[in-house]
Amino acid sequence: MIVGLDFDGTVVEHAYPAIGLELPGAFDWLRKAEAEYGVEYILYTMRDGHELSAAVRYCGDRGICFLGVNTNPTQMHWTMSPKAYCHLYIDDAAMGVPLLEPVSGRRAYVDWVVAGPMLMEMAEEWLIEHPDRKGHAVKSAARYVSPGLTSE
Repeated sequence: MIVGLDFDGTVVEHAYPAIGLELPGAFDWLRKAEAEYGVEYILYTMRDGHELSAAVRYCGDRGICFLGVNTNPTQMHWTMSPKAYCHLYIDDAAMGVPLLEPVSGRRAYVDWVVAGPMLMEMAEEWLIEHPDRKGHAVKSAARYVSPGLTSE
């Protein structure tokens, strides 16, 4: 299963252009879904330039490498659409995503106490429906860096 994963408000608190505080449980759940169900991630964010490179690096440092950044490299064979194809999107701006209101008064962010088990359940259901597809896309051992991004 491929998950489109937003960054600000999804795995860290909103603090753009800085990187906000890590959301409790976010990376634990993401790593668990990858380990148990072969979930792969595409970073799906409005960040660009150095801020995007920093987000990719931040996630990589926490054990999450990406199949793509704002693009799904496997879809070029069947569509020219610029939208990154994913089976599921996790984004604080998406309808139905469980949110927490921070005491700081900043924007709401994903509640991983609720979202984490939801991700696991959806990944398990997807794998039951597609038993031959666990981790079906080829991942590079190195961190993915989109063309035009620096690895600094």
